[in-house]
Amino acid sequence: MLGGIAGSGSYLLGARLGAVELGYSTTTSLLVLMPIWALLLPALLRYSQQFDRTQRATEAL
Repeated sequence: MLGGIAGSGSYLLGARLGAVELGYSTTTSLLVLMPIWALLLPALLRYSQQFDRTQRATEAL
């Protein structure tokens, strides 16, 4: 849930600042970006944790 709100919120803020152009209406863009970030953030966190465990195990050798 946090990924959906924070991830898409950063795009919204970027669009309001003129740093990014969404290409579609704000509502449409957020409806597309929210589920993507809601799935992407937890997956990236799990990958990061796995990578960190692998790095620590390698360094211990």
